[in-house]
Amino acid sequence: MSTLNRGPEVFDHSHLEVSPGEKELITVARRLAYENFGPRAERYDAENRFPTENFEDLQRHGLMALRVPKQYGGQGASSLTQAAVTLEVAKGDPATALCFTMHNTAMTFIDLLATPEQKERFFGRVVREGVKFSALGSEPQASIFSGNLPKTVLTRTQGGYLLRGRKAYCSFGPNADLAFVNAMLGEALVGVVVPLTAPSIRFHSDWNTLAMRGTQSVSIDFEDTFIPEQDVITTPLNLLLELEYGVGLCAAYLGVAESAYRYARELARETMKRTLEGEAGHGHPDAGRLFSTVGEMKISLEPAWLMLKRAALMEPVGSFERTWALAEAKYVVGEMAAKMAQQSIRVAGAKALSRAFPIERLFRDAQAGLVMAIKPDHAAYLAGRFELGVLPSGMTLAANPTGFALSPEDLPQSKVD
Repeated sequence: MSTLNRGPEVFDHSHLEVSPGEKELITVARRLAYENFGPRAERYDAENRFPTENFEDLQRHGLMALRVPKQYGGQGASSLTQAAVTLEVAKGDPATALCFTMHNTAMTFIDLLATPEQKERFFGRVVREGVKFSALGSEPQASIFSGNLPKTVLTRTQGGYLLRGRKAYCSFGPNADLAFVNAMLGEALVGVVVPLTAPSIRFHSDWNTLAMRGTQSVSIDFEDTFIPEQDVITTPLNLLLELEYGVGLCAAYLGVAESAYRYARELARETMKRTLEGEAGHGHPDAGRLFSTVGEMKISLEPAWLMLKRAALMEPVGSFERTWALAEAKYVVGEMAAKMAQQSIRVAGAKALSRAFPIERLFRDAQAGLVMAIKPDHAAYLAGRFELGVLPSGMTLAANPTGFALSPEDLPQSKVD
């Protein structure tokens, strides 16, 4: 059923404001999703298994170097192209799209923060060897979006550093080759590139979940893992930059939403044909319900894409304005995708509950968007503070993407976090 003809695309990237070469990358991603990723997705989900073959395809077609700058042999694609490519990948397999997002996020971090020598080395391995990067920031007891700094720390030792701490929800799990890990070096938050084959790294078998099963997002312990000095990226890691993975994250859930909608739309057409051929015709109660629900679903998709597009185009990367635009996009996309998946089941009817149809899996995957940072309720809470001019303590930057904030000198500083 994964090869069901779902009708015309909702998001048509043919007029996207990117180069012809980047449009070709989007086309390649779409073809891989339909021909390869989609037919495999049910098996990865059922077996709770990492989509190894999908990443071999992405590497073979140059997409693992999507965000590697051209001067280092990569595609040099823009954030907007990254969003479009990830959306297409997600139409085939959302778990692949999420892991792909973490790889691209690591590429963005390295491009912004690493030294020329580090870029040459790390990007070179991606391009020449096909290494997969994960980006590990989440921890069980710390949330930077609530103002907490990581508990993972670096301590000096002979010839380098020792890394100690636990990271949670580590997409790729043991299937990545290298990881960009954030950690505290004294009072500075920095990035560390860690080979995941180091003997002092322990992977937990704690990923048997409702949704996004193929990501294999296990917890990882670093037990005094030795890090050579040249693998520590000492340019401070701006906390705002941590939400940069929202570019791919939002795109992945948009792909889930579009796929759920298009499967439901196809099944609804079959139902509508039978309904209109019946004696009641347009007067049948199902007719009005299907018309209005499908219409609402279609209308909901486009604004979510436009919010992500706005965030992806906003410069510079790591700025408050871009970060906040990503948070707002995450709120809209996360809520919309979950609702879209629920509506798809109602439109398609009881058959959508069958695993013979991908809607059941897409429904489960959509739920994960409601709990992945930045959570929709956190985004809404902070939006209210910004719009009413009550900043969290210690925050002095007042501009926001909607343009309604007061000037910095007029904003009261709240003592409440």
